[in-house]
Amino acid sequence: MDFRYLPSSYDLSAVCQTNNDNFKNLTRSYTQQLHDATTLSASFVMFAITAVFFILNLFSGLSDVSAIIDPKVRVGLSSALSIFLPVMSYLFSEAKNKGGANDPDSKTELPQRARFILIWMLLVELLRKKVEVIHMQGYSGTLERAGRVLWLGSLVFSNLEATGRKAMTGILWVICASKLVQRISFTEFGKHTTDELLKRCKYAVMDEDNGYRLKEDHHDAATVGKIWVLAETDPLASLDRGKRLRRMCLSFSLFKLLRQRFEHLPALTTSEAPSYRQIIFRGLHDKQHDTLTPEVLFDVTNDELNFLCEYYHSVVPVVLASPFFLLANYILLPLVLFILCFVLIVLCSNGDVPFAFSKIYSDNHLTYFGVTQMTRCLPQFFKSPIVFFLIVDFSITFLLFIMFIYEVLWEFFVFLLSDWFVVSLLCKYATNPFLMHRPSISFNQFSVLQFCGVTIPAHIPFKFPILHSISDYLTKLYDRDGNVAPNAPALGNGRSALKAPRYHDLLAFCDCESVAEVILTWHIATSILEVELPPPSGNNNNQVATSLSKYCAYLVAFQPELLPENQDSVERVFKATKLELFQLLGLCGYYFSPCRNTRYRNIKSSGKPEGTPAAEATTVVVKGATLGSILARKAGQDSAEEVWSVLADLWVELIVYIAASSNEESVGAHENVLAKGGEFITVLWAMATHAGMRRPDDTPISGGSNA
Repeated sequence: MDFRYLPSSYDLSAVCQTNNDNFKNLTRSYTQQLHDATTLSASFVMFAITAVFFILNLFSGLSDVSAIIDPKVRVGLSSALSIFLPVMSYLFSEAKNKGGANDPDSKTELPQRARFILIWMLLVELLRKKVEVIHMQGYSGTLERAGRVLWLGSLVFSNLEATGRKAMTGILWVICASKLVQRISFTEFGKHTTDELLKRCKYAVMDEDNGYRLKEDHHDAATVGKIWVLAETDPLASLDRGKRLRRMCLSFSLFKLLRQRFEHLPALTTSEAPSYRQIIFRGLHDKQHDTLTPEVLFDVTNDELNFLCEYYHSVVPVVLASPFFLLANYILLPLVLFILCFVLIVLCSNGDVPFAFSKIYSDNHLTYFGVTQMTRCLPQFFKSPIVFFLIVDFSITFLLFIMFIYEVLWEFFVFLLSDWFVVSLLCKYATNPFLMHRPSISFNQFSVLQFCGVTIPAHIPFKFPILHSISDYLTKLYDRDGNVAPNAPALGNGRSALKAPRYHDLLAFCDCESVAEVILTWHIATSILEVELPPPSGNNNNQVATSLSKYCAYLVAFQPELLPENQDSVERVFKATKLELFQLLGLCGYYFSPCRNTRYRNIKSSGKPEGTPAAEATTVVVKGATLGSILARKAGQDSAEEVWSVLADLWVELIVYIAASSNEESVGAHENVLAKGGEFITVLWAMATHAGMRRPDDTPISGGSNA
């Protein structure tokens, strides 16, 4: 399709088998602009943007009923759209000027191509909310968006003269303006009313002046206790036999408390930390089996983090979810919008209502006519440049309209199916919870005995024995009343697990200031033992030790900011370990050998001889290989099950030690990782924060309690 040799008297009617004058008028501006690459590039730009929005809507909407969009996709598309309006405004001006150069009708009305571009700019502005986070803490981006809306309004009302066209395009602009007002309202209500949701549902009551405080009772608040009693005596009990809804209320209150760590509010006091422990260790206690149910504990914390993630990263106003907001935003607001559009139509016709509605049809008849007429031209789609661009532009406009309608419906259903709405309904004594979206815990695995060249983590299903082991360890730290247990082990990097005299020789492998170095040392040793002396299948200690070992190695390799030490230090340790492995295994062994046994033999051979003091093993790989040999010897002499049990206890203690970090860098890292789906270590961090845990080497938290 070569535009350079298109005759000036190109007769489209001969191609499409029609002599209709309306159709010739519709294509007039295309015929006059086919030689202008600048103007025609608008179609290609919009086609690309439409394709991206279509894919984003399709996969983010159908695959997951969630209010969160992948932050990398969101930021990338938002950055691309930042230059959209200036570029399209320029293309609009070009289409307006060049399309009407030889068209006498254009002196009073926009050419068809320019109208298409104007409609595209309005529809893309409506679709921007897909990639814009609703900030509840300020007015970030609001002024910029207000400027865009005002600029589009000036284009609509200064360039369109025909009553019907001005009214129809003006309706799109009114919808854009209403979405701007909505965003401002969301921000304002988010600052002053979202905290009030706490008072209607939780034990943790918000005080705007003093922050979040735990109170035993509050006559104005619907506390967790009141909801719990209601669920047992009300018809709601028949819908909540598994206590899922009541625990969601608890998760919501804990989320409100956890927010204070991100917003630099006062930390938990000495009297508040035991309150959380009492709720966890006594309130969630399984009376039938007299044990703490780990699945329930982790579900409560995972739901809490889901609330936190949606609060900071949602593109849908789920944070404001309530029956009142449903009525105001999805019923009353459309009615108000309908009235405003009616008023606009009347104003465009100077008060003549019958004339206004008749002009809406007559002035836009040409566009409606073109949609049906295009079907006759489909066989010439790749043969005629006019047909090609006209069909592409009609298709882009149609798809943008469809995506806007889809976005409205998607937002509505995400709102209805959100946990926020369920909590709000519970607080209003509702009895219809619908289905709920709950994200899975990210638990990736990485091993240095696997393929080293391409360090890609593997995601595995979460193993519940890990939850049992961690919950058992927590019950050793605190009793059922939330108090520190009399014989509670000191929270350390694994040393407490080696308290038996026959394991004292292994304490030296924990004597390192770098947590990353300790992790990699014990990870290599655990991996060597797994290859040399695998335990019988079904051994829970083996699952706990190997899974936590590979997860901690994954944190070192891919999430160093989540570890309780300087990120640069962690990265230096990992890079040094990779370099040591490369020197040990060689080019082929490091990059191309997929055999784990080969790596195991080469790595183990780097260890020090039996009886060599651990202090002489100076590098991570040498330490790990030496430790692995010692563990294998102990497993052969004593009991393999006992060695795996010690390893499981060590890894549980080590990961809790990692999670109990209170420095600001770790807090910020946990906030950032929420938008990426959340991590298992963040679940543990939330528990440790509520319980007032801290590592001995941490700066004391104001009012916190030491484990």
